Amino acid sequence: RQRPGDGVTPAPPMGMGVGVIPPVAPNRPAARHNGRWRLSNWRLRWKLLIVLLVPLITAVALGALRVTTQLQNAGVYDQISEQIALSSSLSDVMDAIQHEREQTTLYVTSGRTAGSPPGGAAADATDAAVLSFQQLVGTDTDVNATTTGAVTNALNAVGSLSALRSFAKDSKFPEVDVLAGYNQILDTLLQSTQLVSAAAPDQR
Repeated sequence: RQRPGDGVTPAPPMGMGVGVIPPVAPNRPAARHNGRWRLSNWRLRWKLLIVLLVPLITAVALGALRVTTQLQNAGVYDQISEQIALSSSLSDVMDAIQHEREQTTLYVTSGRTAGSPPGGAAADATDAAVLSFQQLVGTDTDVNATTTGAVTNALNAVGSLSALRSFAKDSKFPEVDVLAGYNQILDTLLQSTQLVSAAAPDQR
């Protein structure tokens, strides 16, 4: 006698029906060769080191740039200072020569009875101003070509004072010739002063 259930194929468990393929775990992507260089894979101490080094390197670079700029500015300021000193010294020479011109012209006009004769007090004051200018020129080496040319012209001009003084002392020519000689020297010095002032670096 057949029992209930005999000859009946049992039903498969739930989820394991016929034709159902069990799920397969997704494949993980292969690790890249350069994964170790990713910041997320670095150890904590290396991360901290980078965090500390980046601001430090930036500060050093900015500091070096600032020092370089300051040195360049200092060089420009030194050059400006030197050229101002040269211009001021030339102005002193011009003032002294103007005074000597007045005294020497008066000396010649008065028949050598008034004023200051060549080689007198006025000439001594001029020589002192010229000597001061010459000494300043010897110490100022950081000047441009324009200033150098202007200084050379000025030195050549004051170098002709000796001949002019001898002419004023011994010549029988009228005072206008003596006056013209001094004016020629002063014109050269004025041009040199203007060139020295204009040649100063423009620091804006």
